[in-house]
Amino acid sequence: MYTDLSSSFLKLRLARIAVLAALLCIPAGPALAELRFANVFSGSMVLQQGKPITTWGQADPDQQVVVTLGEETARTTADRNGRWSVEFGARKASFDPVELSVKAGDKVVTHEDILIGEVWICGGQSNMAPGGHHAADLEYPCADSDAVRYSRVDAGLAPEPTDDIKARDGWRPLVYGRMELRRIAPVAYYFGIRLQRFLKVPVGIINT
Repeated sequence: MYTDLSSSFLKLRLARIAVLAALLCIPAGPALAELRFANVFSGSMVLQQGKPITTWGQADPDQQVVVTLGEETARTTADRNGRWSVEFGARKASFDPVELSVKAGDKVVTHEDILIGEVWICGGQSNMAPGGHHAADLEYPCADSDAVRYSRVDAGLAPEPTDDIKARDGWRPLVYGRMELRRIAPVAYYFGIRLQRFLKVPVGIINT
């Protein structure tokens, strides 16, 4: 009798293990992603004039995505990994701010105060580190303008091309103020304000 009970108990345990193993073998469904733009996009940014404008980001896998830039709308479907990308036509430089938004399902993400102009990357080593401005510099008040915006990007290495970056604080207007100027390299600062003064269009600086 005890042998029969032990045998039945062993069979029950084996059956439970078999069921658990079968459940573990079932492929998991795709993980839900937060609807967002890539980190290079934020409010107060500048988009490049005269070239097609590509925006990209993350959504739920295979989800319908609607992206709007000002009055223009583009539609696409996120891939199996949740990545999406759309392209808008080239635009002329403009000081008139527009909104950039993405909608998927009942979720919407919007970035405001977007300008179209010149976008430049200021990258290097210690010469592109923030700080080092002289408080008595007469050029400081020239930066008190909403026409020059900048974004700080953390330096990093990647073994292959990546579709995202580590941006600090998003895009910000380059306005006069000691605390603000500590966030950008002096070379990038002077380049931005003098380029805007010469071209007379919005200027965006990516400082890395």
